[in-house]
Amino acid sequence: GYMRRLLDQLTMPMSTRHIAVSKAVAQSVHAISIFSDLQIDVIPNGVATQVHHLKCQKKDLGLSDDTFVIGAVGRFVKLKRFDML
Repeated sequence: GYMRRLLDQLTMPMSTRHIAVSKAVAQSVHAISIFSDLQIDVIPNGVATQVHHLKCQKKDLGLSDDTFVIGAVGRFVKLKRFDML
């Protein structure tokens, strides 16, 4: 919202580094930024999904390797709709 954008504008010059979780987020920050030379590093938001890693977790939980598992990562806020998972 408006207040968040205003706070972002006021605090951006105080930061030595800016990081976004995706290129789209970086582009949206550039779009609202009054600082044309703003440098933003992108560190992709994601979760490792190697099959062997998942099997280890299933075993740790007492689940068999053929058990179907659904996972989700996010803040537990209404907007994320975990109730619909």
